Amino acid sequence: MKYLVLLVSVVFLGCKVQKAKDLSDEYKIVNLVLKKVDSEQFMLYDEIYNYNLDFTIVGVYKGWYNKHLTGKIIPMASKDLEWILDYYDIEFISKKINSDTIKTKWDRKQIKNPNLIYASDRPDLVESTDLPRPPRVELSKPYLNEDRSKAMIIRIIGGNGFLILAKKVDGKWLLCGNIEYMVS
Repeated sequence: MKYLVLLVSVVFLGCKVQKAKDLSDEYKIVNLVLKKVDSEQFMLYDEIYNYNLDFTIVGVYKGWYNKHLTGKIIPMASKDLEWILDYYDIEFISKKINSDTIKTKWDRKQIKNPNLIYASDRPDLVESTDLPRPPRVELSKPYLNEDRSKAMIIRIIGGNGFLILAKKVDGKWLLCGNIEYMVS
């Protein structure tokens, strides 16, 4: 009986540690993306539904990637863009996006950026028409490939959306460029 309790405890703790590691990777990517927001101050929406992301991965990435393979110039892609996602990564991430119905609520303890204001803390700024006001930023959660070495995340500032790519190199997450697209 003692061994059974010990086995169940070890399995339970192992699952909990893996989930914490998964979240750690996601927040490392989120913090990298937020570091690139070019503003002294910005508002981050604390909660967001991951809406229309499959269009972004399928429509934006696949479409531009296919043009890249034929040698066409991609005007919406940053100069530092690395086309890190292959067909299997795209399919895996697309399936994850389509099965994800969970609203993202950011854990404030995990986000480390002194320039951000949470939208829920300042609804007056969210609704304000006074200028200047801090830009509003929305983030999808990061979606990682199956071996958790590559990821994509969407950042929206105003009406401009960016599909941002990241890869893990020697245990550290690095951004690999972005593709801009319009959001309506």
